[in-house]
Amino acid sequence: AISSLDHPNVCGIYEMGEATGERFYIAMPYYQGETIATRLARGALSVPEVVSLGIQIARGLAAAHERDIIHRDIKPANLIVTSDGVLKILDFGIAKLGDHAMTAPGFTPGTASYMSPEQARAQSVDPRTDLWSLGVVMYEMLTGVRPFRGADARAIAIAICTGTPEPLAARRDDVPPVLDGLVSSCMSKDRA
Repeated sequence: AISSLDHPNVCGIYEMGEATGERFYIAMPYYQGETIATRLARGALSVPEVVSLGIQIARGLAAAHERDIIHRDIKPANLIVTSDGVLKILDFGIAKLGDHAMTAPGFTPGTASYMSPEQARAQSVDPRTDLWSLGVVMYEMLTGVRPFRGADARAIAIAICTGTPEPLAARRDDVPPVLDGLVSSCMSKDRA
């Protein structure tokens, strides 16, 4: 299902398989560029950059969601901007395909800082979990810091489930209210 997903904002997948020793692999193209994680190491991005990248991420996620694919690990390290400015969503290794998860039962997939409250509680997820993560990534791109922090994965999960991030307006004054509202809406504790 993932390899048939042909969209400009989603990485290509050539092959998936199992190597010796029950090690699974995904073969993808090499993209010249830098991940958003690498870019964030230099600081927050401009508002126009965040809007452009956010739109591209949303388009890639919409294409995946239309095929009943939930990424479950949207984070800066899984988002690369190619040398020609095209964002590609990488690493569908823990994606959920329809009713079939590619991970073992009882395993909570994802990266703690970008998990939705449902993921953090090991509850069932739907495409809105990726939208939560998109909001977290956009907040980080705008501020240079993650909205939910903690000393370890458990503390981060508690912050995600019970905390409220510092308002964007407190960190920078050039974020338009509509963008602030969009990011806040993505990170709403009520997925409805």
